[in-house]
Amino acid sequence: MRRARRVAERLRLAVGNLSIAHEAAPLGFVTISVGATSTVPAEGDSAQNLVERADSALYEAKRRGRNVVLAHWEPMLAKAS
Repeated sequence: MRRARRVAERLRLAVGNLSIAHEAAPLGFVTISVGATSTVPAEGDSAQNLVERADSALYEAKRRGRNVVLAHWEPMLAKAS
C-alpha cells in the first residue's frame, strides 16, 4: 500500500505543478484527489467489492478538502451466507 500511496502522491503533485488554471477550483488550478485500497481477499470476495472500497476512499478524500490522497488497507471480511 505504501507504494500505491507514493505513486498517487507523485501524481497529485505533478498535476498541481502543471498550474492549469481552473476558476471554479478552490485553489484556482486543477488538482486531483486519489482514493486507493488494498487487501488480501477472503473466499467469496469480489473485484467489485474492492472497486467500491477504492471509490469510497476517493469520496472520503474529496470530503477532506480535495487535492488529497487517501489510501488504506483493510482485510475484506467474507460475507455471511
